[in-house]
Amino acid sequence: VSQSRYPQPLAQQKSKELVYILHGYTGTPYEMNPFQEKAVIKGMDSYNDVIFGHGGGADLANLTNRIQWLSVFYAKVNYLQTKYEKIHFVGFSTGGLMISHYLLDHSEKFDKIGSITLISPYYEPNLWGAEFFLNLTKRFTLKIPASLPYKLIRFPDVEALLKHPDYYMQELPLQTAYEVMTLGKEFQKKTEKNNSALKELTKGTIYLTVNDKVLDANFSIEFLKNLFPNVTLDVSEGERAPHHLMVPSVSKEAERIFAKIL
Repeated sequence: VSQSRYPQPLAQQKSKELVYILHGYTGTPYEMNPFQEKAVIKGMDSYNDVIFGHGGGADLANLTNRIQWLSVFYAKVNYLQTKYEKIHFVGFSTGGLMISHYLLDHSEKFDKIGSITLISPYYEPNLWGAEFFLNLTKRFTLKIPASLPYKLIRFPDVEALLKHPDYYMQELPLQTAYEVMTLGKEFQKKTEKNNSALKELTKGTIYLTVNDKVLDANFSIEFLKNLFPNVTLDVSEGERAPHHLMVPSVSKEAERIFAKIL
């Protein structure tokens, strides 16, 4: 198992600012390495983290749930905020969703937030009936090969997984997928009650693509315009702009995003 599957702390700069980086579903810190490299260039410490239960296989991931993910994540960030003057958040997909939850639940700590960068943050699935499909499939199996949706329908947003088998799960944990989907719905419900604090955030960029087959891009664009009206929304179009916008082997947008971040 590659070391890139484990949390990657870099505190060699002795900086007063930290970049906290969090990957997505089935991923590991590997997919976020370019952002850690950018933090080093900028002279900032960084923590390229692993979502609790991830970094191994589908069986391990399926044993954990969204409550545990958030609990561990919140505890880490709250501790890090006692050590640094500012924290810059960078999150992809599920990582972006978890960061969104944190921001909504900890608005009293906004003075500690340097900036936010969310890449394809997940709130609402793209596929109609996805929840029904997951509930039905889970009755028979809790994991399927990542190659299956690509073979059946050429589903493009598993391409990054198949191109980098050492760093991504090669089986999709279905219970974990259900937890992610539920976490997205829970975030939407929380914002219905109170989202005014998020409008105070002004530094950062949120990246989306209209070609996303994982999340509902149209919903996300309008949802994010309302939630973060003072944060830049960057929407990609055209070919080779998939869900994994920041992975160079599948996205033409990766280099541009890397250049703009931080």
